Amino acid sequence: HGEVDASLKRIVAGYQEWGNILAAQNTATSRKFQDLDASLLADLRLLQGDCNDLSVVLDAIASKRSQHPEVDDKELQSRRDFVATVKQNAEEMLNRISSPEVRSTIETHRRQAASDPSSRAREAVNDNEAFLRNQQMRQQHLVRQQNDQLDQLSGVAQRLGYTAEVINVELESQKQLVKDLHTEVDREQDKMNHVLKRVNVLLQTNDNKQLCLILILTIAVIFMWFLIIYT
Repeated sequence: HGEVDASLKRIVAGYQEWGNILAAQNTATSRKFQDLDASLLADLRLLQGDCNDLSVVLDAIASKRSQHPEVDDKELQSRRDFVATVKQNAEEMLNRISSPEVRSTIETHRRQAASDPSSRAREAVNDNEAFLRNQQMRQQHLVRQQNDQLDQLSGVAQRLGYTAEVINVELESQKQLVKDLHTEVDREQDKMNHVLKRVNVLLQTNDNKQLCLILILTIAVIFMWFLIIYT
């Protein structure tokens, strides 16, 4: 979560500067404030999206703990606490920036600057409004881009889940085949042990008929082993 932590620190620094300008200046004539106001809204929404992505990853790890032994329960909870804290901070900043009180203050500043007889002030207002429109368009583009990325991530996750299910089914099938093979080998081994016992008895005689029978049984044993190995 290093990138999320770095993003949060950068956003907090910008948010503090945004608040200082809001409290001390006419925001309508401050290009810096207009820049911060637009970029903070976009960055905070992106940060919320990153936190949601991390939450999905952590939930996946929690649901399959045996597959992630490198992350113990303490570390998993620590990461969840971090994500929750970042989401809360982002929500608080976003709520203040978007609050009716702040928007009303900014609008008041805009009207004051527009009514200023100074042409310089009016030009600043016009420039800032044009800049704000451009920033809003940029923000909308970033949000659409984030949504596309989330859709792609969701598709990848679904495909991985389907592949995992297919692999699991195949493993279960192979497991059953191996079990059946062991059972078959054990059964044939019992039969062969019985035959070998009878051969051992017959080997103790000089009767030609019995010797022929031994030869036939030997060939039968070899044939049975052949079937076991190649079928």
